[in-house]
Amino acid sequence: MAALCALLLVLPELAHLLPAPWSNRLSAVLPTTLAVEMAGSGSGAGLARPAATAVLFGYAVLAQSAALLAWMRRDA
Repeated sequence: MAALCALLLVLPELAHLLPAPWSNRLSAVLPTTLAVEMAGSGSGAGLARPAATAVLFGYAVLAQSAALLAWMRRDA
């Protein structure tokens, strides 16, 4: 739960504190920006629609893999 809050609330704010090229690259792969890019209403400076979809899908796979790993270790 803390990781989800950090990913959605804290990390976007910290990304603005970085220098310009790093800030732009990091904010392009944050979930809030990916959803906007997938909808096609973004500024076009982020990822393309297929790339944004793939990265967001990767976030889901990563979360499910971590949950499966934790479940298998605790219930073994």
